[in-house]
Amino acid sequence: MPLPDGRVLHAFDEVAAQHAQTGERVDLSTHHLIDLVITPGEDGDHRITVDFAREGITRTGQPMTALTRHDWTLTDTGERYLHLKRFHTTALEPFTPVTAEEALAHHDTAQRPN
Repeated sequence: MPLPDGRVLHAFDEVAAQHAQTGERVDLSTHHLIDLVITPGEDGDHRITVDFAREGITRTGQPMTALTRHDWTLTDTGERYLHLKRFHTTALEPFTPVTAEEALAHHDTAQRPN
């Protein structure tokens, strides 16, 4: 699992630890999809690229915002659902402390259609 900071997690335990660390820092968060692009492939693979506009609150009550890009490849195995074959996340704007007004503006901007 590639992380925005360049580290790559290889084992389930590493992914679980990363998830727990994030949960220790963030009390509440939400995200909104921006620029969702789905590109079907001829080989059974489908590429999905989407940006997540994120707003959250730290455990200490500090509002924060972030923008991440997610690039996923799903593959059709003939089963009911596509399988995740590959994914990569890039932090376009890492979580940054902001005022409550800035967090609301970030949220409102993410809700506007392009």
